[in-house]
Amino acid sequence: MRDTIVTTTTVGKTYVSRGTQIHALNNVNLTVDKGEIFGFLGPNGAGKTTLTKILVTLLKKSTGGAFVSQYDVDKDAHHIRKIVGYQGQDTERSGYLRFTARENLELFGRLRGIPKKEATERIEELQTIGNFDFLDKYFVALSIGQRQTTIVMRAFLDEKAEIVFLDEPTRGLDPITALQLRTFIQTYVQEEGGTIVLVSHDMYEVESLCDHIALFNKGRIINQGTPTDIKKVLPSFYKITVTLPSPDKSLIEELELLPYVRDLTDSRRLEIIIENVHHVPDILQIMKKYSVEEYIEIRKPTLEDAFIQIVGGDNHD
Repeated sequence: MRDTIVTTTTVGKTYVSRGTQIHALNNVNLTVDKGEIFGFLGPNGAGKTTLTKILVTLLKKSTGGAFVSQYDVDKDAHHIRKIVGYQGQDTERSGYLRFTARENLELFGRLRGIPKKEATERIEELQTIGNFDFLDKYFVALSIGQRQTTIVMRAFLDEKAEIVFLDEPTRGLDPITALQLRTFIQTYVQEEGGTIVLVSHDMYEVESLCDHIALFNKGRIINQGTPTDIKKVLPSFYKITVTLPSPDKSLIEELELLPYVRDLTDSRRLEIIIENVHHVPDILQIMKKYSVEEYIEIRKPTLEDAFIQIVGGDNHD
C-alpha cells in the first residue's frame, strides 16, 4: 500500500499581468510517496518552481487542492512549515558573509527553533554524510559551489522535516561540485530514509537520482512515471555517434544503403540510428573499412531524448 506524503488535485495558479491572465499552473495532479526522490522536470517557466512554492506555503494557489503530509497548504501552512525543508534559488542572498558556513547553519537552526546542541550535532552529521571540509571558512571566502552546498545543507538541518524541497540545487555548479551534491542527496535518502522533491531541468541529474518524475511544460504535467516509463514513449533504438576526421561521401552513401539504418545525419559528426543492437557489428565493420575506429559512441535512448520528443510534440499542439 502506498504511503503518500504529497497530493495535488487539479491545482491551478493564475496571474494577471497588464490585464492579461497568465496560467502558471493548469490542472496539476500528482502524488509523492514517502522515502522517494521525486523529480519536477521541465524547461524554464514550465511551472516547477511555482508548484514548489505552493507546496512549501510561500505562494497561494488559485484553484484545486494540495496537501503535504495530509495538511492543507491553505489551512495548515503553520504545520507544513514545521515539517518541510526548502532550498530556493537565492544562494548569494541567503548567507551572512562575515559568518562561517557553520555559523550560518547554526543561526538558521536558531531561527528554525532547533535547540543549539541538536543543531550542532546535526551539522556534524550532515558534514559527515557529504564529507564537506569548508564549514569553518567565512561565507565571503567560499566558492560558489561551497556557498550553494551550505544552502542545500540548511534545507536538511531540521531532523523533524518529513520532506525536503530542492529547487535546482546544482544550477551553475562545476561538474565536480555538482557530483558531490548529488552524492550527498542520494546518501541522505539511503541512510535516513527521507523524502525529496528535486526541481531541475538537468536531465542527467533527474535520471540518475529520481525514482519518479513529473514532466512539466506550459504549466501542465504532460507525462509522469519512472525514468524508464517515460523513456517508453520512444521506439526502441540505438544511437551510434561517429566523429570523422573529415567528411566522407562514400562512407555516408554506403551507410544509407543499409535497410536497418533508420536515420543518418550528413556531417563530420554522424549520428546513425538503428533499431536492433545486433546490427552494431556491421556498422563498426564499415567504419573499420574506412579507417574510422576512434571517436565512436553507442548508447540507448536517454531521458533527454524522451524529453525532447514529448515537449517538442506538446509545443506543436
